[in-house]
Amino acid sequence: MHAEARKCPHCNQWVGKAMAMVYVPLIILFGFAAYLLIWPLSLFGGGADPAAVLSEIVVVDSSFRFNTQGDLTYVSAVGTIRNNSEEIAADDVYIEVQYFDGEGTLIDTEGAEQYGLTLLPGSEAAFRLHARTSSPVSEYATHKVFVRSVREAHDRF
Repeated sequence: MHAEARKCPHCNQWVGKAMAMVYVPLIILFGFAAYLLIWPLSLFGGGADPAAVLSEIVVVDSSFRFNTQGDLTYVSAVGTIRNNSEEIAADDVYIEVQYFDGEGTLIDTEGAEQYGLTLLPGSEAAFRLHARTSSPVSEYATHKVFVRSVREAHDRF
């Protein structure tokens, strides 16, 4: 093709800086638009059954203790959870702790999502839930820890 040519003799496309200034931004714009349309779909579809992911997350051990700050008393539950799956990573883990008195009556509860916690397949992680007590310390006898919800971890970027 000659340097002075304004149109390609083979494909009849216009050639020049003005056309490059139109085509390059259009290509970038369409690429970005495609990314914006496809990326959200990757967050919601094609994952494992949420119940199957949840069934693989187990509480390994836990304990609770009290601390006082001024006139306020706090109860903290600490422990370890494990992902027994061999293939699925989990995140957005929501843990609930229930506290019982000596007769087995529920007297307090606390739940929280463990932000930033990702459980890779076969891994363990520690957790802590901390809250003000709603009953006198002497009433707290036992506790139970539940993993209430998890989400299959996805690569978001």
